[in-house]
Amino acid sequence: MKAFLKIFAAIFILSATVLPSNAAEPLRVQNFEGGLSLFRLSHPINSIKGSESYVDFCLLPSAEIRFNFPNTPWDLGVLYSYMAASYLDDTECSCTSGNESLLIGVCSHYNLRQGRKVNPFFGLATGVSILNSHGFRKTGFAIEPRVGVEFVHHIRLSLECQISRKHYNAVGLTLGFVIGGRPKKAKKTE
Repeated sequence: MKAFLKIFAAIFILSATVLPSNAAEPLRVQNFEGGLSLFRLSHPINSIKGSESYVDFCLLPSAEIRFNFPNTPWDLGVLYSYMAASYLDDTECSCTSGNESLLIGVCSHYNLRQGRKVNPFFGLATGVSILNSHGFRKTGFAIEPRVGVEFVHHIRLSLECQISRKHYNAVGLTLGFVIGGRPKKAKKTE
């Protein structure tokens, strides 16, 4: 997981600082965009005594719908985000335990190069978390800081850290797809 974090940090820093900006202000983009994340690598933040944490590959989807505020780099949206904190209960039998957290709430992002082919962003999501492990279900509050890079208006790579309850807290590297939010075409004047 450390290798993924280093690669992601390098991509984020490169796109945020080295790539030249086409304009000082954000480009006008479509008002609404939706995102769907299908692939996520997640790793627990906390450890459980007698257990070993490991990287889990999730195929469960997460989704967002965002509104891009006109002439600003900000967006605001609603989301459903799935995160798993997986542990090996017994290293001899390799029994697994998956502490799942489903966040339903709101999110907001600041886009550093909105409307461009490489757009780094950072943001925050918060809301109700539904926690599930071995038939145990509980609800609570969760917060999810995130950073990421959107490539060619459609591919979104992000790093999220969902914090809800001990042994459910996890960090995730997500690959997602975006529909909408492309730069608006300039109106023709006669």
